[in-house]
Amino acid sequence: MLPINSLHLYLERTLLTGSAWTVKALLLLLLGSVFFNVGFDLKHFVYLKNFFALVNGHPDPKLCCYFWTDVEYQTTDWFMQKLQIWDTVHQANMRLRLFLPVLWSFFHSILAIYLLQVALGIAQMYMILRLVYRHTQDRLQAFYFTAGFSGLYAGAAYYLDVYAYGDAFGYAFLIAALFFRRPFFIASAIFLAAWVDERTLFNASYIVLYHWLALYRPDREQPILFRVKKPTPQALAVIAGGVVYMAVRVYLSKHYHIAMSIGGPSLFFHVREAIRSFGIRLYSGFESFWLLIVSMIGTLIYYKKYILLAMILPLLAVTTFTMLMAGDFTRTISYGFPIIFLSFSICRQVYENDHMRLLLLSISLLATLFFPLIY
Repeated sequence: MLPINSLHLYLERTLLTGSAWTVKALLLLLLGSVFFNVGFDLKHFVYLKNFFALVNGHPDPKLCCYFWTDVEYQTTDWFMQKLQIWDTVHQANMRLRLFLPVLWSFFHSILAIYLLQVALGIAQMYMILRLVYRHTQDRLQAFYFTAGFSGLYAGAAYYLDVYAYGDAFGYAFLIAALFFRRPFFIASAIFLAAWVDERTLFNASYIVLYHWLALYRPDREQPILFRVKKPTPQALAVIAGGVVYMAVRVYLSKHYHIAMSIGGPSLFFHVREAIRSFGIRLYSGFESFWLLIVSMIGTLIYYKKYILLAMILPLLAVTTFTMLMAGDFTRTISYGFPIIFLSFSICRQVYENDHMRLLLLSISLLATLFFPLIY
C-alpha cells in the first residue's frame, strides 16, 4: 500500500470515525493551526503577547494593536467628522466600517470583542468542515481542505488579528453566506460583512455564482455547474444583502455629507513597490490554493465552458489588480477567498475522489508550511 493511502486509511480509522468526527477534527485543526502559525513564528507570538499587555493596560504601540484606540474614538464621532487631520489612512477608511465600533458600544472591552472574534472563527472552521463534507460526503476531503484553509490568513485571522482590523468577522460572515441555504441568513451575512469592510461586497460576486449554479448539489451525472440557469433564491439573497447595504451607505453618505476616501494612498500603493513585490503579493492570500484555482480554470477550458470562464476570470482579475495596488495586500486578496470554494465545487464534479484527496492534501501541507502574512 502506498504511504499516501496508508495516511488516508489511518485518518479514516482513527480521527474521522464516529458521530463526533467533526468535533475531533475541529479540535485537531484548531490546535494545529495555532501551533504552526504562532508556535513556529516568533513575530506572531510577540504580537499576541503584546495584545494581552494591551488588555492589561501596558501596550507597546510600536508592536501592534493601536487601531483599538480608533475604534473606541469612533463611538464618540461615528463618521470621524470632527477630525480635521487624519493621522492614518486607516482612520479615513473606517468612517463607514461601523461593525467594530458598534461592538465596542456594546462591550466596551477589547478582550470581549477578541473572544467573540475567536468564537466566530471556530464557528467558521466548523462551517467549512461541514460545507466541504456536504459537497463530497468524504470526511478526508473535508479535513484536508479545512486544514489547508487554516493555513491562510483568512483561516487564521480570528486569533492572529489583534490589531482591530476586523477582518476575521468579515471572513466569517462570507463563510456563513456560503454555508447557509436560507435566503434571509445569506442576505444578513452579506449585509454584516460589508459593514466590516466594503471589500467583501465585490468578492461576494463569487458567492452569487456559487449559489446561482447550485454547485453544492450532488449531481455528478449531469453537472449543474455547466448549465447557466435562472438565479436561485440564494443567489438573489446575496445580491439583496449587497443592495440593502449600498442603499444605507448612500443614505448615510448624503445625509451626513461623508466624503469617500478615493485616490491617493487610501486606494493605491506605490506602483514600484507593487511590481517589486508582485510574487509575494500574488501568493500571500490564496497560497497553495492557487493550485485549485488553476485546476478549475483548466477544467473549464477542457470542457469548453467558456461562458462560465468569462464570468469568473474578470472577477479574479479585479481581485488580483486591487491586491497589487493596495498597501495591505494580504488582507485585500484574502477577501477574495470565496473563489476557492467556487473552484473546489467545480473540480470535485469532474475529478475522482482519490485525485481530489491528493490535491487537497498537497495544498494543506504547503499552506501549513508557509506562515500567513498579516499585511
